Amino acid sequence: MRGRPVNVIKIDVLNRRIRELEEVRNRVEYELAKENKNIQEEIFRKYIELQKISEVVEYLNDKGYRIIDDDKCNERRYIANDVSTLLKTNLKDLDIEKNLYRFTKALFDFNKGKISWNRILKECEPM
Repeated sequence: MRGRPVNVIKIDVLNRRIRELEEVRNRVEYELAKENKNIQEEIFRKYIELQKISEVVEYLNDKGYRIIDDDKCNERRYIANDVSTLLKTNLKDLDIEKNLYRFTKALFDFNKGKISWNRILKECEPM
């Protein structure tokens, strides 16, 4: 049968992809099992779980979390910009674990199309 090429997926390629997905799943489960020590860690871990800023915002507001406005007088509900700004913040300005920051930031950047799948895998390497 000549003519159209047949798409072939080799078993070794499939097995490699399965291993990669298992590594990412294991890292997600590892991070989600840890205790949050502050609201920043809770936001980062919730992003790992949901991977949608709008759903993280909904979670925070449903839990009754509020953010203090710049004038430090009023509290308000979280909005998407609050969460995305936090996820873009430099590690030195946050009170979270370095590995949590790096993995969450990699997921965030991957979901924005800024980095490759290989960068996610790099962040899944043993700590």
